[in-house]
Amino acid sequence: MQGLEKFLNKYLGPIANYMANNKFFGSLSEAFMRTTPVTVGAAMIMIVGNFPYQGWLDFLSNIGLTDHFNGLVAATTGIISLFIVFNFSYTYANKSDQDGLSAGLISLASFFIVMPSLRMGVDYEIASTAPEIYTEIFPMFDAFSQYFTGEWLYLQQLL
Repeated sequence: MQGLEKFLNKYLGPIANYMANNKFFGSLSEAFMRTTPVTVGAAMIMIVGNFPYQGWLDFLSNIGLTDHFNGLVAATTGIISLFIVFNFSYTYANKSDQDGLSAGLISLASFFIVMPSLRMGVDYEIASTAPEIYTEIFPMFDAFSQYFTGEWLYLQQLL
């Protein structure tokens, strides 16, 4: 056990210290930490909506809540990228002694500009029972390029 601790202190300790003191990595980790309540909330909803007991699943299906649980989980996980984009820019700007709110809003605008139009040219039908939100327009894994684009645009505006 002490050998593992020596190894971690010798090789990983300096890297962890560098990342903790770096503005970029500190802002990125803080942005992800700020999304924890949303992530935990989505996980709780997912557990309740998909509890692995067939009687519970049948009950939810019979009263019509299965689609609502699935929609909430899809919307929450799809919108996490918006939280991260705003929070990353906000914390980075605050650590740079700039206005965090402006940076966050500019990054959100950049996010929507760079975001691909996934449903371009598709005819939409209006649901007669309940409105549906198309949550695939918030791609989680495309968000990293959009973080950098929004932050770059904000920093270029400052210079």
